[in-house]
Amino acid sequence: MTQGIDAARSLIESRLREIEEEARSLQRALGLLSGLGAPTPARPTRRRRKGGRRAPRGQRREQFLAAVKAKPGATAAEVGKKIGISTNQAYALGQRLLRGGEVKKSGKGYSIAK
Repeated sequence: MTQGIDAARSLIESRLREIEEEARSLQRALGLLSGLGAPTPARPTRRRRKGGRRAPRGQRREQFLAAVKAKPGATAAEVGKKIGISTNQAYALGQRLLRGGEVKKSGKGYSIAK
C-alpha cells in the first residue's frame, strides 16, 4: 500500500516540476513578445493612481481653510465633500492644519484659529 502511495507522490512531484518549467518558459516567451524581456515574478508591480492630476501644492490647504471659514464647525466629511476630496483626505489635512495651529477643533468640526 505505501509503495503505491510513494509511486503516486513521485509521479505527481515529477509532473509538477515539468509544469513549473513549462510555466517559466511561457512567461519568458510572453515577456519577449511584449518587448519587455523576461518578466521577473519577484518584482512587485507598481500601483497606479486612479483619477486625474494632483492638485498644485497648497491648493487643498487653501480650499480647506476657505470651506471652514465659510462654515465654521464643518466636519471633515463636509469639507471633503465641498472641496471634492475623500473624507479620509480631508481628515488628514485637517489634522495637519490643527497641528500647525491654523485651525482648531470645535466639537466634531473645525474652525479657523484666531
